[in-house]
Amino acid sequence: MTSTLIIGGLIYLMTAPLLHALVSRGDNEPTLPQWSVIYFATPATMCWLVIFGLLTIPYFTLYPERHAHSVDVFGNDEEKVAMTEYRRQSSKRSFVRRCLDSCRLCADTRVKLPQSVVAFQERELSELRVLREQNSNEHIKD
Repeated sequence: MTSTLIIGGLIYLMTAPLLHALVSRGDNEPTLPQWSVIYFATPATMCWLVIFGLLTIPYFTLYPERHAHSVDVFGNDEEKVAMTEYRRQSSKRSFVRRCLDSCRLCADTRVKLPQSVVAFQERELSELRVLREQNSNEHIKD
């Protein structure tokens, strides 16, 4: 939380002068309503964005099937069909059951990812490792 506050403060210190420059337009000083937008609406907006970001963590933990997966973009038809079936089966679980599963208070009833999607993830990770090794070898040569 401390790092979030530090980053938010730095963003505020960077955006407030930019907003001031946009509002003042030349030699005219901003009016009182414009000052309130500059120095109060900006941090309020950033606070809401931080709160929204923190709320997405439990949401995507409880509902992993609701966010996009790389299979949706780069997968073949078989992997896309398997992912659609996984989403259909996962959507049948209730909110209470999801909470109990994530807290490990009962037997785990989560739907397992299909094997084709797991194979896709492993293939994608191995490709990333190869790219990282190539990049690190190029940096060593330079």
